Amino acid sequence: MKKSILTFLTVLITQISFAQAERELSKWTFGLSFSPDSYRYAQAEENGLYYQISFDRQMTDYLILGGYLGIQNRRSSYQARNIAVPSEYAEIDFEKQYVPLGIRFGFDLSSYFSSQLGWIKNESKWEILLLGYGGVTIQSTEIQTPRVPGKVYDDSEYPIEEDMNYVAGVNAVVRYFPSKNLGVFTELGYGPVGRYSFGVACRLR
Repeated sequence: MKKSILTFLTVLITQISFAQAERELSKWTFGLSFSPDSYRYAQAEENGLYYQISFDRQMTDYLILGGYLGIQNRRSSYQARNIAVPSEYAEIDFEKQYVPLGIRFGFDLSSYFSSQLGWIKNESKWEILLLGYGGVTIQSTEIQTPRVPGKVYDDSEYPIEEDMNYVAGVNAVVRYFPSKNLGVFTELGYGPVGRYSFGVACRLR
């Protein structure tokens, strides 16, 4: 009898735990996007695409809270003068890596556009968000040109930027889900690197 009771309680607790985990996961949406547009910081000679992972949690019917993590590589060059021979210059190539990360928060306007304005006929397939964000952009630099032994160059022309920059902005996010869990989206606005991006989304609902 005791074994039966213990077995029943174990199964019950397991089911409750799985149900709670399922309810919790059902509030999350994950996105993977890229942006071909770059407007922040000094424009390099060669800007790579900006890639970003985002995640949002539906706190209430209208309130959204989440975060983002991105990466972009940029290549450029500058003229460095040989200190020993002032008339001699060298082309120094370098690569910078930008890593924006932070939190995002805002509102789900889908039901407003659906019920109040009647612009959305199938609300379950659409999500329209207005999100603000705040965070930092960490950057690192790697010199690509091999240094010549015995030569010391003046790096005063190197374009200096702060290693860490604080960023903030507002984005409008439009997601369309042709299937229950997988969809596509675009973000438009004052983004961490670009003003527009495109991506795929997965919602655990």
